[in-house]
Amino acid sequence: MSVVDTTHVQMWPRNIAHHVAECIFRDVQDIVRRSRLNRNLTALIEHRELTHIRNLGQGAFSHVRLVYYQGRAFAMKHLRQDLLNRPSEFRQAASELAVEGHMLASLSHPNLIKLHGWAANGVASFAKGYHDSFFLLLDPLEETLEDRIETWKQIRQFGTAVQRQEMYTQQLRACEQIASVLCYLHENDIIYRDLKPSNLGFCRKEIKLYDLGLSRELPYPDTRQSFQMSGRVGTQRYMAPEVACHEAYNVSADVYSWAMVCYEILTLERPYDRFSREMHDTLVCKQGVRPDWPPMSPEYWYLQNIITSAWNQTPCLRPCLANICHHLSQEHDRAYLQLRAESKTIISLDEFSYRKAPIRSVSESTDISLMSTETGLYRVF
Repeated sequence: MSVVDTTHVQMWPRNIAHHVAECIFRDVQDIVRRSRLNRNLTALIEHRELTHIRNLGQGAFSHVRLVYYQGRAFAMKHLRQDLLNRPSEFRQAASELAVEGHMLASLSHPNLIKLHGWAANGVASFAKGYHDSFFLLLDPLEETLEDRIETWKQIRQFGTAVQRQEMYTQQLRACEQIASVLCYLHENDIIYRDLKPSNLGFCRKEIKLYDLGLSRELPYPDTRQSFQMSGRVGTQRYMAPEVACHEAYNVSADVYSWAMVCYEILTLERPYDRFSREMHDTLVCKQGVRPDWPPMSPEYWYLQNIITSAWNQTPCLRPCLANICHHLSQEHDRAYLQLRAESKTIISLDEFSYRKAPIRSVSESTDISLMSTETGLYRVF
């Protein structure tokens, strides 16, 4: 283990670093000024307070490390070092990371990754010239949804009847929790735009949505109205046709993506796995082709019908996520009772109570011991 530092990594000359930091600050300030979210107080953390454990992984623009802070393990998210060679991409990625921090500091939901703090000097930290000068401190994940799907494949092939029934209740629970957190974002006028298994993980048996880098607040607090936003945002196989075709869209695009992710959760197969980009554009976006359902046992038919309605080609005909959550909660309770009856296990009230994900006020504060002051907030944004 070692203290996280930046003494032996690539950095920009001071004049370039200051210029880029000023540009990032203006970008972020412009977005936050138009935001309707109320940010909670957030812990301000110095690099020297973190102890590096190991690397966890990286995405297109960010890198995640496991670190210790005040005796607890956290995930530290920061920009990739190679972006220093591409200043324009660095500027865009830095702005998205800072806006992600702003959103996470304003939101609280059991299935949304929790923000525990960020760099003490906020985006002004980029003036130091290091790729990881600004960072977010988040809950670490035990496994991704992709990992869990691989486990479910083993259970489907080698598991007992009771294990397969228990797997079905886990799949139902995952689908409902994903719908619940998306519903919460929509209630707060946020469209997620990048739903896929690699952006979902598990922490203390609860599914967690993370990576809000492509999420955006809607221009107006009307989730039914379509807006002209960036097209082709997200991963193509999970992307709604209207997004792929550069048409105006709204939160129903997230409903379509939810359907595709849940199809993968249930069938354990990736949608459109053998489609090229051209085939997807022609068959899926223009002709309305959808994934084939493999033969499935009767208990899956109920959820199968919900998913089929959610990937409707016409956005306004897709069900809202609040209704989806209601139906999935009822089905989960039924499946759970059946599972316990078959396994002859006594149900405790606490065990059976399905923890619905409540839609909480965005002004609800988080339980952080080290809170930022007004001065700290100004330093951040």
